[in-house]
Amino acid sequence: MQPKRESRKTMPTVRGIRRKTGDRCGQRAQEGRRARRVRRASAKHCIVGDKRNGANSGSATVDVIRLIAAPIRSIVRFPLFQLAVVVAVILLLQAADDRSVFGRIFDGLDKLVDTSVRLVGELFEVKSFTRSGLTVALMIGYVYLVCLFALFVIRVMLTGMVDLLGWSNAFGLRNMIARERGIAAYRAWVPFERIRPANIPQEKWEEAFAWPADNKPPYPPLARRMLHGFVSYLTVILGAAILLQSFTPFPVLTWLFRLTGMGPS
Repeated sequence: MQPKRESRKTMPTVRGIRRKTGDRCGQRAQEGRRARRVRRASAKHCIVGDKRNGANSGSATVDVIRLIAAPIRSIVRFPLFQLAVVVAVILLLQAADDRSVFGRIFDGLDKLVDTSVRLVGELFEVKSFTRSGLTVALMIGYVYLVCLFALFVIRVMLTGMVDLLGWSNAFGLRNMIARERGIAAYRAWVPFERIRPANIPQEKWEEAFAWPADNKPPYPPLARRMLHGFVSYLTVILGAAILLQSFTPFPVLTWLFRLTGMGPS
């Protein structure tokens, strides 16, 4: 007797085996890809959450510092407070012992003011009232200029210190510093973006006027800017002196010529 042949429906074929095997491999590959996506998403979520938590904590710290520093800054910027501080510094220097450091500083300041008053007396007649006013005004002015220079130096040092802290990420302050400077940069960028024409792409607009392709600043070097500022101030001062010489009884040009030794004594 011959064995019965299996029907074609029940007999497994090579094509069917390959198809089943391929389906199983495809399912396993899809499951692997899904698992990898889940792991990446969870890791990304953790990282973003950490960043957000750090940014939120840094923002809260900055808000507290701003809340405390806002009234102090408004008081320091008030002109009468600055005048009171300058007068207090002058009185402190004057009350110091002549052999101390503060006493020697006041002695040098007194000599400088006296020299300036005598120099002004060579330009026009200085009487007792004018001399007293010039002495007070010049002393306050010199001390104010010294205080401004000291504040400028302190500001430069603090800026450098903040840059160092942000660059080295000391005490974990990089995100907080970057957030504050990013806010300041965005506030400065908004007026620049507001005037951009609609037909000019944003990249071209910023590259032409704000951030060139070679990463060079879009303004002249420091030496050229200082030269332009000096020429501008000199032009304004000479124009004001000519106007005062021509339309007022104050011979400002004559005084300037005497001061520089170019005019008759």
